[in-house]
Amino acid sequence: MNYKEWFAITKKIDLENFDKDDKDDFDLYDFDAFLKKAGVQYPLVRDFYLNYFAYKLFFVIDVLDLNQFIKYHFNESEFQDELLDVLKYKIVPLLNTTIKRQRFKVDINTSHKELQLDLYLDQSNTVYMPYFESSHFYHLAYVNMLGDDLVCRKEIIEKFISLHEKKEAYLPRLKWVGNFSHLSFIILSLIENGYIEKPMKNYKLSITTISSLILESFDFENNSIPNKETLERFMRKSGAKYKNVEGQFETLGFKIPKADRFK
Repeated sequence: MNYKEWFAITKKIDLENFDKDDKDDFDLYDFDAFLKKAGVQYPLVRDFYLNYFAYKLFFVIDVLDLNQFIKYHFNESEFQDELLDVLKYKIVPLLNTTIKRQRFKVDINTSHKELQLDLYLDQSNTVYMPYFESSHFYHLAYVNMLGDDLVCRKEIIEKFISLHEKKEAYLPRLKWVGNFSHLSFIILSLIENGYIEKPMKNYKLSITTISSLILESFDFENNSIPNKETLERFMRKSGAKYKNVEGQFETLGFKIPKADRFK
């Protein structure tokens, strides 16, 4: 299992600007697309994206941004329950092991065939990156004296897990009994008119994030449960579906004023 669909993996690899250690970018690179474009026929090693996510989580993202990083991937994921399980049963144990097994490593093993971008082909014909291996995690923790920092990160991750498990257990969601296309239009209108903070991705309004938050916050009638892609289509302002709903609301005189008019 490579967990690719569970994380926000949308960034195309540009050889000139590739930076696996970008602290400000929450997206993960799509290595599958890169290998395909490069003509490499071999698959990524099992758990590649899980370890890639862990690498960013443990060593790249600033600890003050860690909760936002986790929340971003959670909101973008179509498998939120599974992602919580990954955090609880994969990430936290790996972090515990990293804290306990800190040790110096002489060098990264580069005896295998080197490809591009620090990717290597091992003897079983799978592609891996040494920087995403657990043994390298132990090395980074040791040489950078990150014991206390990793403990703080563990607390943040466990707090996130606990909070969302409680939400699932105790907090009922609002039930939308109208047409979901109307809900997506109303929420987008509230955002664009300044009543709700804009969810941003790469400095642009992210309708993908909005769709995820709608599905997280509302229940729907059993015969009209939308998926994320459907909601996105109704929020693309250049699309026919959005323009059709917009026309319906305008015909009925519905218009939300700018929030700053009330200040």
